[in-house]
Amino acid sequence: MKSESRIYGTQTKINTENVHAFYESRFSTENPLASVMMRANPDDGIAELRNQNEMQVLSSLLDLSQSYRIFDVGCGLGRWAGNLADSIALYDGIDFTQNYVTEARKLFPGAENVRFTQMSATDIQVDQLHPPYDLVIINGLCVYLNDEDLQPLFEAVASMVSPNPQIYFRESISIMESRLTLKDFPSEELAVDYNAVYRTAQEYETFFQKHLPDFQIQQTDLLLTKELGAREETNQRFWLLKSK
Repeated sequence: MKSESRIYGTQTKINTENVHAFYESRFSTENPLASVMMRANPDDGIAELRNQNEMQVLSSLLDLSQSYRIFDVGCGLGRWAGNLADSIALYDGIDFTQNYVTEARKLFPGAENVRFTQMSATDIQVDQLHPPYDLVIINGLCVYLNDEDLQPLFEAVASMVSPNPQIYFRESISIMESRLTLKDFPSEELAVDYNAVYRTAQEYETFFQKHLPDFQIQQTDLLLTKELGAREETNQRFWLLKSK
């Protein structure tokens, strides 16, 4: 069972309906940050440390003295709306999990320039959003999408940006020579049959070249240290892409 659900190299589809069900069941108001950042133990403090570390990284990449029109794809509970509150001219966050969207709205009452919408990243409804956007954030989402879902996502994003946009893309990746797919993998840590596609950095950069041809990579690096939960086969990597 374990070997059949831990697949190296081969391009294998995951069951995205199981992914949706996993996130619906994972929703928690007791420790929302840990619930969206994949921490099995919500009290270990790693989610908070990862958030602080990533905010420091993004602060070094962006000019946070200016205001941005932001599109946050896979927004969860609006972590980036909170992190970037002082730099938001307008924020649109979408997530396919209604529980997270409902709770995110409660966390930002009365903020007319901050909006959360239940919407799938693979079926973006532009007429419900407010483009153009200066900054697009795609964070921890594509690991749960199959390859054929990436093209419509990237092309939709590219159609909604301002003249000089930036994309902050962060994803869990394989740091091996090939991808790792977990297909209904019995995760003892999360106590669930887990689905995810850990692509290599090169695979994502090939997707960028093909589906975001007007963008180029300005900076990229790994995010996680051992103290932040880096694993032997996987890590998190960020890319900052800017228009050419």
